[in-house]
Amino acid sequence: MRLEAKLSAYGFSLLRLAFYVCIGLSVTSALAVAQQRPTRDGFMFSTADADGDGLLAPGEFGYVLYPGSRRMAGLSGAPLETFRAADTDASGSLDMAEFSAWLKQRN
Repeated sequence: MRLEAKLSAYGFSLLRLAFYVCIGLSVTSALAVAQQRPTRDGFMFSTADADGDGLLAPGEFGYVLYPGSRRMAGLSGAPLETFRAADTDASGSLDMAEFSAWLKQRN
């Protein structure tokens, strides 16, 4: 199956794949992540969740805000306020539901 067809099956474009490869995933890894979490939100969440714990720490959330970055030690200023606004339960990390709600509000 051609790459475009695989991506289309999960609702992604070549541009979106390029975004995830840019932050350090190989094409194979990006497709594997897409198969595990086939929604757009889930794919973005899984890609940013560098340690795989199912939660986004502020630094991991930085991957979503700044896709070209390889490592984020943490956030400060306006990006940190964006994270805090998305962290509705004030736990210090975002779960999938909080992340999806933030994306929905943003779009």
